[in-house]
Formats: sequence, C-alpha cells, structure tokens
Amino acid sequence: MISEAAAQEAAAAEDVVWPAGDRAVLANRAVRAGTRACELGCFDDDVWRLTPAHPDPHRSAVNLLWGTYPSQLVRPFKTFVLAALDCPHPVEMSGKRTHEQAGCGTVSMWFLRLRPFAVWLDGQDVESLSEVGDGLLEAYLGQVQALPVTPNAKYQLLNAVRALWAYGGHLPEACRLATVEPWQGRPLRELADMPGRSRFNATPRIAAATMEALLDWSLRIVEDLGPDIRDAWRQLRILSAGEHPSQRVYDGLPPSQRVRLFVQEAAHTGSALPGDPRTAGAVSSYHLGRLLGLKRQRRQTCLGVLAAAYAAELGVPIADDCYLGTITGRVGDRAWRERPVTAAELALLIRVLVAACFVVICYLTGARPGEVLPMTPARTRCSAAPRAITWPTPTATSPICKAASPSGKPRRTTPVAQAPPRPGGGSGHQGANRHRAAQREPAHRQGRRRCGMTRRRRDRQAEGQAIRAAAARLSSSPRPRPSPQPRKPCTSSRSTTLP
Repeated sequence: MISEAAAQEAAAAEDVVWPAGDRAVLANRAVRAGTRACELGCFDDDVWRLTPAHPDPHRSAVNLLWGTYPSQLVRPFKTFVLAALDCPHPVEMSGKRTHEQAGCGTVSMWFLRLRPFAVWLDGQDVESLSEVGDGLLEAYLGQVQALPVTPNAKYQLLNAVRALWAYGGHLPEACRLATVEPWQGRPLRELADMPGRSRFNATPRIAAATMEALLDWSLRIVEDLGPDIRDAWRQLRILSAGEHPSQRVYDGLPPSQRVRLFVQEAAHTGSALPGDPRTAGAVSSYHLGRLLGLKRQRRQTCLGVLAAAYAAELGVPIADDCYLGTITGRVGDRAWRERPVTAAELALLIRVLVAACFVVICYLTGARPGEVLPMTPARTRCSAAPRAITWPTPTATSPICKAASPSGKPRRTTPVAQAPPRPGGGSGHQGANRHRAAQREPAHRQGRRRCGMTRRRRDRQAEGQAIRAAAARLSSSPRPRPSPQPRKPCTSSRSTTLP
C-alpha cells in the first residue's frame, strides 16, 4: 500500500497539462528592475531570453534558441525548461528538499546539453519522450561513452538527461521518461569514467608577491588618487548639466557676450583658456561652451575662434588641453601627476578607479563578481562626506562682478567653499600598508581566491564546443532503435500543475 501523501502526489502528477502558448516564460522568476513586459517572452516564442532573470549583470545574454532543436521535440523540451524555471529543484538532483529554483545559468546549461540528446532521439524516430525507456537510455549511454570528449563533458551530457527525468512530476505524461530511474541509478561519475574528487583546491595559487603588489596599488589608487579623479568627474558632470555656481553669471546672455566676459575674467585672474589638444594654440569650443553653460548643440566652432581673438587682444594664454579640478593626492613625497586631469582622459581614469575598487572589495570580502558589480552608493551607504569642488572666487573688482548690471553692482560675490584637508594626513603608502596588514588572510587560504575566471571561461567554451561536436556525431550516425520497453511510473517526489 502507498501512503496518502504519495497517492496525492501521483494524482496531482496526472493532472499536469501542457502550458498555454501565451504563458510567460519568467512568470515565477524575479527579474531586474526596469525590465519591460515584452522582454519576458512567451512559451511559443522561438527565442527565450533569460537575461532579465539572471542575477549577475556582467553576464552576457542568456538566450535559448529553440530553432536548434528537432521540430517535433521542441514542445516537450520547452515544457521541461519551463518547469525548471518555475518549480523547486528536485530532491533527486540536489539530494535534499528545497524551495529554491535552479539558476538561470544551470537551466541554460541543461538546454545546451540536452540538445545532443534531442538530436539523437530524432535520429531514432522518437516523437514523444514517453517512448524513451531503459533500452534507449542504454543505447544513448553507449553513444556518449564512445565520444572523444573529456569525462566531465560526458558527465554533463548524462546529468542533463537525469534532470529531465527528475522533473517528471511537473510535466505532462507525454513528457516523462518511461523509466523508474535512468541507468538503474548507477552513479554518473562512474558511467562517465570521471576520476575521484580531491579534497584540495585545484585552482593554481596566485604568488604572494603578485597579490601584494596588486592589492597595494589598488588601495593606493582608491585612497590617494581616487578623490582627485572623483572630484574631476563631479566637476565635469555639474558643468555639463549647467548647474555649476560659476555659470549663473552668464544666465540670459548671448554666446558672444559670454565668451567676452569669460576671457576678461581669465585675464583678471591670470588663468588660461581651455585648449584643443589636436591643434596647438586653438581654443576648445566644446569645453568652452560647457564652461559657459551652453547646451551641447550650441557649442560651435565659432566660440573657440572668438575666444582666441579676445585672448590675443587681452594677452590671455591658451592651455594645451582641457583641465579639470586640482591634484591633491600624493605618492610618497610628491604629487601623483604634475598637471590636473583632462576631460579626454577622465573616462579611462574612472575605469582604472573602478577596477581598483573591484579588486579591493573582491579580495578583502571574498565576494563573487556578480555580487560586487551590482553594488551602488545607495546600497553601500558610504558615510564619507564628499569634498567640495573648488572654483576661483571673483573679487569685487573682477569683470564678472562688474558685468552684472549697468550700475556695476556685483552680481555674485558669495565665496565658493574650499576643499577641506584630507583626514589622516601622512603618506598614502603607509596607510595602504596598515590597511593591508590588518586585512591580510593566512597564506593557506590564498589558493581559494576566485581569480581564475579566464581559465574557467576557456574551459567552459571548450566544453561547449565538445558538446556541439557530440551533437553532430550523434545525428550523423544513428544506431538501430532498440525494442520498446514497458513504461514504468516516475518516482519524482514533487508534483505541480503548470498554469
């Protein structure tokens, strides 16, 4: 006799129906903020886009192309993938009962590794998964074992078939394999001739000298160089938006008067006009228009020509580039660069700063790249107050203050806040050493770093190529179809009804 719970599960499994064509693929998945409804896709679509449900934003697009499957088997395998996206991970796969779903990366790997199985079944004239019994599974096992691929690739091919069987309780009857358990429950590692697992981490260690130098310079970039790069970027952003306090004096003035007023102020303060690095002695019209608070479409070449004429008349020098902010960071006993940051190189410096922050966070926390990249200032809740942006304060006799009105009264005399001194003082090298000494881990844990991304990615690509080659071989040399086996009930412990 069977228990009442088992009888209820068996009855529920009999009630599972085929999904509707307009069924949303990611209906039971959490998707990224801002994902539109049209990006979720439906059951009948030829391409299923799983990227909105993938937790790692740095991952490339995760798309399932159903056009690569045999047409008569597309619907059953679609139903399996939909069940894998909707239902909890089966106990037969994870070894324990859980309410967690298989990851989108895992589902896409099952999709890839079941394609050779679908192609092979098509060569055997199989039209329904319910026709696949122990005989066909043994024949497929022989084909996989004969493939010239690595044992791990063979294991993955067989494990995908086992996943298809494990989700049988969530599938219609026509989608269930006609077997109590694939290959009589024999271990897949044994069938794939995989070597025994080692208790040691096989990832090569990173030399201590390499890691110390990388972490030291990453900390130095973040602590000493980072504030200058941040302030230059913030100044560029505020100037581009027309929200800088220095731009208020130009409100309501035509471009020609703005240029003349700017050059007069430069002559009074002894500053230089922004130069064009491509042409010696020329004024950068685009950056000059940015400083004058003009919109992007009004930053024309004539601004630079007019400014150059006024500069020659008043004896104002022209710089060789467009500089932003000031340099306050020091490496040892000298500044980390002689001149301020230019607008053209700011994007590259920001990428360097972001990379340094990424190295520091990943090394000192052990977090995965996908856990670090989605971090935002709102989530990190950084409490450090940003430094104020410095800007020359006009005096009461400067041209900017006198040009406010016909009466000559100053238009703006409020001083701009100056940057406070950096807390802590001292050499950045000493601070980095103190930080590194406090956070350094024991040497026996250095081999556990998640730093072998390039090698692992290369291994996955090689494995994917091997699986695609296996699919081609399986489709080109079909074996005689074994005699049909009597269908046996599936013993999957979970069941549900697909909406």
